[in-house]
Amino acid sequence: MIVNTTLELQQLTRQEMLNLCCDAAGQIMLPQSKVATQTQGIPTRKLKTKERAKLLAAFYWLNEYQPDRDASNLEQVKGYLEAFHHLCHASIFVEAQKILFIPIQIAQIEQALHKQLGNWGYYREQIELYSRLKGKQDAAFDCFLLNGLGEAYYSLGQPQPALLAYEEQLAIARTTINRNSEVEALGGLGRVAFLQCQDRKAIAYYQQQWEIALETQNLQQQAIALSELARSYCINKPVQTVRVSKKALAISREIGDLKLTATTLSRLAAAYSFLGKSRQAILIMEKQLEISRELDDLELKKEGLRVLGHISTSSGKYEAALHYLLEYLQISREAGNRFDEVDALNSTGATYARQGKYEEALRYLREGTEISAQIGDDVFRGFTLSNASHCYNCLSEFAKAEESYKEAMHIACQLKNRRMRITAEIARAHTLWLQGKRLRGLLLAIKEMFMLRPWQTEEGRFMLRKTIELVREFLMKLLKQLRRVDLSDY
Repeated sequence: MIVNTTLELQQLTRQEMLNLCCDAAGQIMLPQSKVATQTQGIPTRKLKTKERAKLLAAFYWLNEYQPDRDASNLEQVKGYLEAFHHLCHASIFVEAQKILFIPIQIAQIEQALHKQLGNWGYYREQIELYSRLKGKQDAAFDCFLLNGLGEAYYSLGQPQPALLAYEEQLAIARTTINRNSEVEALGGLGRVAFLQCQDRKAIAYYQQQWEIALETQNLQQQAIALSELARSYCINKPVQTVRVSKKALAISREIGDLKLTATTLSRLAAAYSFLGKSRQAILIMEKQLEISRELDDLELKKEGLRVLGHISTSSGKYEAALHYLLEYLQISREAGNRFDEVDALNSTGATYARQGKYEEALRYLREGTEISAQIGDDVFRGFTLSNASHCYNCLSEFAKAEESYKEAMHIACQLKNRRMRITAEIARAHTLWLQGKRLRGLLLAIKEMFMLRPWQTEEGRFMLRKTIELVREFLMKLLKQLRRVDLSDY
């Protein structure tokens, strides 16, 4: 699938550049080169004037371009990217293809250019590279490009184009019986389903991915499938998440995949946090951040900040949580990932709410609601509205609380999202309680929390604690009033 370099442009003289010819596939060669000798019988032609001009431009960018010492990561590889586009304009696609695999050295780790662009967060540049080459080589290479497109669109928080790319990859892989590509596409479809909170669908894709990876003895895909299953189980089955994450971690370490190791560490830390084991979770995340710094990987850094923010919030370290979450928000905005931006806004708002800073919380929650409506993300919108309803309750703005609750419930029923519905109903119970309808509110809260199984997750335990605090506060006030009545009798 990956074509080895047959003619290095960087090693040619200007005179040799002028004598180049090419074949129908777009592979360039010198007339008297070994390549030409080996390909006797394959028609070749002289380059047209426009093609030669583009080729000379590519030669310039590969040989003459020198970035400044303090240039950005993108500027450092600009010469390769410009050369790529010039080669594509000249329809010299075989040579353009080779540029994708130019090794980029980061610390002690070497990564292909197209992959390193993703690590740095340059997803749009990745999309340009993959799109220009699609349909220019064989089916196997198209599968490779479609997988890259799916990953790039997913990282930008654009599920629809990601879905289309993975579906096309799956169709080609099955038609050409490319099992390795099939398993990659199934994993991609699972991630898209998870992004859209279609948990059952995601798990079904991951299980197919796992089964084929086992059948083909593909250890990397086995570890990826287990790691993604762990993420899908995390909220409802944190104990199972720990078990599956450890299995994925063992495989990823065995094959020496640092990025997959770091990703799986995040899953494991999140599970420990849900189980209330914050110390263990933080120790694990320290290892994750160490790897993300070593790899200079933006996605790993975002994931690390997100998980550390949730761990700090759940353990009551709100200032630390806000530090992590606000940095997560900033990076998400810079990367242009609107899904991550909404997630960061919702998490930041929820953390301010736990501090009792409800006005500040609503500032972030309102923005999250607006953006989620713009991008059609009803899942985050529903949860954000439930959080907003809680804040309005605490500010005694019951009409707004009711409006937010009803909208969240409508979304939950449309999506058939059980957890969202329970969260919205608990917000409703809070409204009833504060409006003086205490028995009705308490019964509703108890019913919904029983379904949430609060003893299993940190989120549930927090809701249970807040409910107990409200009831205790009410009983203390009632007891004081009764004592005053007793004293007035004397």
